[in-house]
Formats: sequence, C-alpha cells, structure tokens
Amino acid sequence: MGRNDVTLEGYVRKIELRFTPNGAAVLNIRVPIDRRQKNKDTGEWESVNTTWWGLSTWNEDAEFQAEHLQEGDLIQFTGMPEMELREGKDGQTFANAVMK
Repeated sequence: MGRNDVTLEGYVRKIELRFTPNGAAVLNIRVPIDRRQKNKDTGEWESVNTTWWGLSTWNEDAEFQAEHLQEGDLIQFTGMPEMELREGKDGQTFANAVMK
C-alpha cells in the first residue's frame, strides 16, 4: 500500500521553538483549518468544524522556520494525517490532529 499524504493550507496561530536535552531544535506549529459555510439566518459566512493541526520540524529546518515564520503567516503543508488521543488539563480525552 502507498502512503496517503494530504496537502493543507492555513494560517499559523502558534509557534514554539524548544531544544531537547541533547541540543536538537524542535519547532511546534499549530494551524487551524476551518470549514466555512453561510449562515442561513444572517447571510454571513462563518467557520464551522475547526480542526487544529499540530506540525513539528526538527534540527536545521526547525531553526530556519522559527526565524522566518510568524503568527498569521499562510503556510501549506503536506504529510500523512493522524489522530492522536491526548488527555486535557481537565482529565478529558480529546483527539489531536497531527501531520507525520
């Protein structure tokens, strides 16, 4: 079976650069992808079913992107989508969408 990659486009909402104990750079980026639809009552367009995607890059790529990306930038990313189960601060389990 082949790999099922998808390409998504969205605006960067959160950027966090950190370093592992052995010095490797890791950049974590959060990007919301909305489905838009017209509200039948108001006629206005609104976002529904927002999915937040987590992206990570490592090493030189992470440092380069951390220098050049800022919140609000439009980016396009390609990878294999996965859903990871996480536990929130309130103890509730939620699904987290990530690109591998």
